[in-house]
Amino acid sequence: MALVRVLIVCGQERDDWFPALLARTLAALPDFHLVGGSCVATPHAYPLLKNAPIDAAIITGDDPSLDELSHELIERDQHVAVVRLTNSPSSPELRIAPGVGEFGIGELIDTLRAVTQRAGKSTQNRYLRHSLTESRSWLGIQKTPDFGLLTAVRTWLDALLKGFIACEPSHQSDDLRGLSVGRATIVHLLERRFDPAADDAAATAWQEVEAARQRYGAARLAVMADRLGLSELERQALLLCLAPEINPSYQLACGYLHDDYGRRQPSFGLVCALLGDPVEIRASLSGSNGLSRWRLLESSASAGWAMEEALRVDRAMLGWLFDHNSLLHGDPLLRRALHIEAWCDDLPWLSEDADRCKLASRFASFKPGERIILAGDPAGWRIRSELTLLSAGKEPLRIDVAQLAGLSRGELEDFGIRAARAIKLLDFVPVLEVAAAKPELLGLVHDLVLPELTCASRYPLLVVADNAARTIELLGPASAILERIGANAAERADALIHAAKAADLPLQADVARRLARSYALSEHDAVYAVELAQARAAGADGGETIGFGELAEACRRIASPNLRSFAHRIEPVFELSQVVLPEYQHRQLHEIVGQVLNAETVLDHWGFSGQLPYGRGVAALFSGPSGTGKTMAAQAIARALSAELYHVDLARVVSKYIGETEKNLDAVFSEADRSFAVLLFDEADALFGKRSEVKDAHDRHANIEVAYLLQRIESFAGLAIMTTNFRKNIDQAFLRRFRFAIEFPQPDAAAREIIWRQSIPTDAPQADDLDFRFIARRLELSGGNIRQITLSAAFAAAAENEPIAMKHLVEATRAELVKIGMHQAERELSERVA
Repeated sequence: MALVRVLIVCGQERDDWFPALLARTLAALPDFHLVGGSCVATPHAYPLLKNAPIDAAIITGDDPSLDELSHELIERDQHVAVVRLTNSPSSPELRIAPGVGEFGIGELIDTLRAVTQRAGKSTQNRYLRHSLTESRSWLGIQKTPDFGLLTAVRTWLDALLKGFIACEPSHQSDDLRGLSVGRATIVHLLERRFDPAADDAAATAWQEVEAARQRYGAARLAVMADRLGLSELERQALLLCLAPEINPSYQLACGYLHDDYGRRQPSFGLVCALLGDPVEIRASLSGSNGLSRWRLLESSASAGWAMEEALRVDRAMLGWLFDHNSLLHGDPLLRRALHIEAWCDDLPWLSEDADRCKLASRFASFKPGERIILAGDPAGWRIRSELTLLSAGKEPLRIDVAQLAGLSRGELEDFGIRAARAIKLLDFVPVLEVAAAKPELLGLVHDLVLPELTCASRYPLLVVADNAARTIELLGPASAILERIGANAAERADALIHAAKAADLPLQADVARRLARSYALSEHDAVYAVELAQARAAGADGGETIGFGELAEACRRIASPNLRSFAHRIEPVFELSQVVLPEYQHRQLHEIVGQVLNAETVLDHWGFSGQLPYGRGVAALFSGPSGTGKTMAAQAIARALSAELYHVDLARVVSKYIGETEKNLDAVFSEADRSFAVLLFDEADALFGKRSEVKDAHDRHANIEVAYLLQRIESFAGLAIMTTNFRKNIDQAFLRRFRFAIEFPQPDAAAREIIWRQSIPTDAPQADDLDFRFIARRLELSGGNIRQITLSAAFAAAAENEPIAMKHLVEATRAELVKIGMHQAERELSERVA
């Protein structure tokens, strides 16, 4: 906690109560130090200003010499914040914050904490001048419009309750208030008729309330009455229900009038009695229905209020009326589906965005209640809709419709009314996010929620969707449809560059373009990626600078956060030069890398995308016996592309439930699309097997899965590698979708010798008797077997504390031959080395 050292200088005015009060307040705070111990007069201030360290000086009074002192201090010391307080309304005034006129000691203390952080900044930032136009405001009593209207309301409540209580029968000897009521009292109550209009004091006080409502139109009580269209009787009933929250004395008055001090909230019967004839008042309130229509009271009048039912003002409304700003945050039902936080911060590079400008034009031209569907790119439209509204001075009410799943019809209707209430009172623009909502939920929203929002809003309704046709089918016609595809590589690169610049991080344009081509991030995701990379770098080594690797990792994590649910990441450790294959197959591996890297040039710039019947992605099939290097080649390709390699876990993808396998596969391909990840399907014939004749429901479902895979591979824009030991098991339709089908043969003697030599790292100690040519020519083993043998030999040599020798290779080879069932070869090897 930074210590703020404050000097308070006061003039010679007799009314010096405020500097003394301010000094006592600051002296009691742990983060403030009062220089001089109390207020000091002007002559004593100069030595302190010269010798004592000071962060802020508060100069209060109307003496002209104090103005000279403040200006002298501002010009002399760039590290001191100066606050000049005067009592004269004619004095020049600089407001401390926009929209703040009078303010209390609490606001001044917060301002001091903030302004002392601006040391060394401009004079205007360090010099604050304010006029003390009304001394009561410094004690925290602010005469706001709400305060003025509530004062009139209290006068009316006092007059109304006093007039009603005055009609009470005088206490008889058989009355024990709160315990029993005598006969005479009951007779009097049955004969009594209270008419507030006939009570001069109550009638006059109500006229004052109406006049105050007109005078203080910005007061929240006035805003609520006007925008919700409450009748005079409804306003009076609501104020009576609000009374116990205004003054605790009204709680005791309710207990007295109920003849039960435990009932401190007005009942419906008491409200009716206070406002006139209970029968007439009840009929009028039931007919107008404004209190229940807008859920202003916690009790529900759907079945009619009972006379003994206690009426409380809705908690969210209560908080809003008393400036706790809880109309949205404090309503559990409303909060369920509202996105309170902003979808984005200010993104200045989108100020001239074409889609944003088009939306601004359409929004300004359409009438209240009309619908504009923003389709095709929900993430992009969320940002653009929010920025468009904020730049026009409007606040969006963001509703995530998918979060309404599970609510009953009654709850959905209640949600719609509460959302409409918030739109009316806060003057917000409704923005519905429907991309993730299910069709049956959208049907209910169309019937129960949408009509309320449409009627309540003074602006067009914005609907953010992924599919315009589906949205119109389920939510009804729209006045306009604006469509956009996801952010392209250039837009993503710009977003990364500007996000990095905002974080004071240098990011070269070519690096940004490389990341943008690799990861399908929205503009806002780019900001998150930079923040995530910074945080990870700070946690790793405490540094603030990030490199390409950190930023790429952050982009990958944000682009595909759920890919690990269905696949596990493999760290590529092999180079293409380490893959031992015949020349033709090796050249094909390089072609795969080249086609992925040059896809944008050939397909987009050269126009070849129209020549591809099966999409722009690359699908490759690696077939051949086990251990011939198929997975190794996939790793080498991923490393050459600087991409992540994910091995798809079929156990997590394949489900016995109908439709779940297709859903899981779609998630895998979609996540890989966004993160430039290479997908590896090992033993692919389990998924891509031949379709069979349909004999039962199981066969039909299996064929549907295969057909879905065919479609999904066509639309996949990345690189997918499938491996199989048995190419003949792959459905012929898939083979037409594979751009590459590479056969991995068993290595010949020369290839085996290369593999033997590569399998022992250069750092490992090797004996002089190693004869790789001999063992490669004698045994027809796959690369996988050879790597297992060399690893076992290395462990055996380490156990004997010796270099890896021929004897270790021979023993490890014999064990591997026995393991894979090559007993004859094991016997021949034993005889040759004996």
